[in-house]
Amino acid sequence: MSDEDYLVEEEGRRRTARRLLNLLAKHVPSGRLLEVGCGHGLLLDEARRRGYDAEGLELSVDAARHARDALGLTVRETVLEDTALDGECYDAVLLIDVLEHLDDPVAALERAGSLLAAGGALLIVTPDPSSLTARVAGARWWGYLPAHFCLIPRVTLRELIRARGLVLAEDVPLVRSFTLGYWLAGFAERGGRVGAAIARIAARLPRTALLSASLGDERVLLARHVGVRSNERPARERSR
Repeated sequence: MSDEDYLVEEEGRRRTARRLLNLLAKHVPSGRLLEVGCGHGLLLDEARRRGYDAEGLELSVDAARHARDALGLTVRETVLEDTALDGECYDAVLLIDVLEHLDDPVAALERAGSLLAAGGALLIVTPDPSSLTARVAGARWWGYLPAHFCLIPRVTLRELIRARGLVLAEDVPLVRSFTLGYWLAGFAERGGRVGAAIARIAARLPRTALLSASLGDERVLLARHVGVRSNERPARERSR
């Protein structure tokens, strides 16, 4: 997969990443951090700037190359199930815009939880098909994409997290930052006749000023692993 336009909105994506890291820092302010599906590495780069020992997994060759070559990040082109991760221990595991792309998100949650150190945090961002926005938009909701294999309602996701033995600490709407032109272009794609007019307006707008907003149809959930595992040292000690 290659997304040539992804970095056009880099500043907005970084601003979104910083908000997510602010939330994470309330619970895990430092330590080893693994982002699954890290893309071009923008969030990882922001995390590294804050002192996290950050690394990522990414299957897109182009995105992983940018993260490694342009940003100097540690990114492996492999999957979460890779046995090379067995025995690893992280203070934070991030699944941002990932679960909806998997054919077995429950197994991914199980695997991510198994990589957490005691006291570690699992941070998830995913669309919510049960949200008011999704229900009002119906078939035109942006979340209904061919690449989204499994959309998990908020209540179900909360139950799945608890069933993994994790304690839910945060459940808040996601606020994204994009230029006004980007926001309008997204609405135009699903706006029918009105969308065509919006598209013409969006095409004339410079991609400069950022607009931060939540549509109410994406959730940020953070869960903690509060148990103590036998024969396990905290990730901070393992890295010394």
